[in-house]
Amino acid sequence: MTQTALSHNSPLIKAAKRAFELVDLYLSSSSLSDIIESQHKTTSLNGHINGVNKSILPCSIYPHIEKSEFVQLESDRNECKERVVESMQVLEEALNRYKFEELALSFNGGKDCLVLLILFLAAIYKRWLQCNEYIPITQSLLPCVYVRSTTAFPQVDAFVLECNARYALDTTNLAMPMKEALSQYIDIRNNKISQNNSTSQLNGSSDPLDTKLKAIFVGIRRTDPYGQHLKHFQKTDKGWPDFIRIHPVIDWRYKDIWNFLRVLGIPYCILYELGYTSLGGTDNTVPNPDLRREGSFSHLEPKPQSLNELLENHRIVFKPAHRLEDELHEREGRA
Repeated sequence: MTQTALSHNSPLIKAAKRAFELVDLYLSSSSLSDIIESQHKTTSLNGHINGVNKSILPCSIYPHIEKSEFVQLESDRNECKERVVESMQVLEEALNRYKFEELALSFNGGKDCLVLLILFLAAIYKRWLQCNEYIPITQSLLPCVYVRSTTAFPQVDAFVLECNARYALDTTNLAMPMKEALSQYIDIRNNKISQNNSTSQLNGSSDPLDTKLKAIFVGIRRTDPYGQHLKHFQKTDKGWPDFIRIHPVIDWRYKDIWNFLRVLGIPYCILYELGYTSLGGTDNTVPNPDLRREGSFSHLEPKPQSLNELLENHRIVFKPAHRLEDELHEREGRA
C-alpha cells in the first residue's frame, strides 16, 4: 500500500507536535514556575539544529527571565491566554476551509510572525491528529515566503535560515517589492503544487490536479501600518495578487507577543535583545530611542563578533525590546 500522508517521524510533524505541546503548556500550566521547569527538561524544539553553523554569526538568543519578573509575567499570561485561544480558533477554521497545499505562511523572522509560526504548527498537529491524510506525503515541509529587504540585516537572514531547520520550513526567499514578490511566490508555489500533484497521481492518489495556493497567513497586528481595520480573513485589495490574507494574531498586543515568546523560552532574533523593536532593513531601522539607557551616548551597530561581546557592547546602550513600555512607540526605530 502506497503511503500518502506524513508519518509522526517527519520533521514537520515533530516540529508541529512540539509547538502543540508548547501552546498547551502555556494555556494549561497553573504557574509560570511550572512552565519554566518543564522547559528546562525539554530540548526537542530548541536543541541542536542540523545544517546551521551558528558560530558564523550570532543571530538568535534564548529568553532569560529574572525571578523579579514572575508576578507581572504571570498576570500578563493570564490576559494573553484569551488571544492564544482566539488565534487557535482562527487557525483551525483556516485548516478546515483549505487543504494544506492551499496554504502558506509569510515569514520574515520577526517576533509577530514567529508567534504565528508556533501557533500555526500547533494547529497543524491538532489537525493531523484528527486526520493524518490532511498533510500529503509530498508536503514534508511548511511552505513559507520570506519577502526580504534588499538591505536586510545579516542577523535576520541568518535567523530565517535557522528557523528553516528548527521548524521544518520550505522558505522561498524573494528580495523585491511586496506586490511583485507575492505575485512571483504564487507562481512558484503553484508550480510546485502541480508537480507534487502529478507525483501523487503517479503513486495512485485521487487528489485533483487543480489545487492552487489560496491563502497566506500574515503576522500583522492592529498597531501595524494598515492593520487597524483588518479582519481575520480578508481578500487582497484590487490590484494585488488574488488570495485570502489570514491574520490570526491581529488582536495581539506588543506585550502579549513578548510574554508568549519569553514564557515559553522560544529563541528569537538577537536584534530584539539589542534594542530593536521593529525590524526593517539596515537603511531604515535603528534601535528604538525609547530603550536607550540613561547616560549612554554612543550608537553601536551589530557586527559579526562573538555573541557575548555583541551583547555586552549593546546592553551598555540599549535595553532589550521586551522592556518597551509604550507599544505605540514600537516603530520609533523605523525611518
